[in-house]
Amino acid sequence: MAYKIRVATRKEQLKKPDEFIGMVDWLGDKIRTHAKRAWMIAGMALIIGAGIGAYGFHQEQQNNRAASLEYLGLQYYRQQAPADEKTAAPSKEENDKKALEQFQKILQDYPRTPSALIAPFYMGNAHMDQKDFDSAISSYRAFLEKNPKNDILAGITYQRLGYAYLAKNSPEDARQAFESV
Repeated sequence: MAYKIRVATRKEQLKKPDEFIGMVDWLGDKIRTHAKRAWMIAGMALIIGAGIGAYGFHQEQQNNRAASLEYLGLQYYRQQAPADEKTAAPSKEENDKKALEQFQKILQDYPRTPSALIAPFYMGNAHMDQKDFDSAISSYRAFLEKNPKNDILAGITYQRLGYAYLAKNSPEDARQAFESV
């Protein structure tokens, strides 16, 4: 004997609650019964979100300030510093010293910024121009310690480090630096 499958009528289907509406009603009931806890959770989420937003805003401000110091330091290093019409253009040594001041300020005031990661490389270049080879070597070493995975700049830094060792008359150290390239 064959059984006939009973299909619910449209009227019967409308009486059954929709699953989504049932879930919303369930959630509404839970919020109403535990209103104090729900408001506390919403407030905590708002406070945490505001804290994360404030931290992100602060970091962005720090990055912008450090980037402006980096830009100014690079202008001094490249001899493009703004000069008054009344005074003579500053010498290369003066510009290098000002550039070093800017890069040092980045390292001191904004140590967790991207500009602080590259500042030792620029400082090493400025020291090389001033023929202060010991300071250049220490700056290049500091850069390599902070950026061990930066392949492109690490190669250039090892090359510059090798030249600094050669200028300092340390051929064995220079050879090791050039081999690291």
